[in-house]
Amino acid sequence: IQRYERMDKEFHERMRQCFLDIAAQEPGRCVIIDAAQEMDKVHRDIMAAVNEKLGARLP
Repeated sequence: IQRYERMDKEFHERMRQCFLDIAAQEPGRCVIIDAAQEMDKVHRDIMAAVNEKLGARLP
C-alpha cells in the first residue's frame, strides 16, 4: 500500500482543498476536472482542457 493510501480521510480532504485553492488562484495554469463523472466524460474533459491550453487538436 502506498503511503498516501494509508492516510485518513481528513488528510485527503485537506489536500483536495489545497489543490482547489491553487486552481482558484491560478486559473490560467490549472483546470478542475470532475473525476466523479463517467470515465469517457473525464477523458473528454481532460482532452478538451489540454487542447485549449496547447491551442491544438489532439486525438
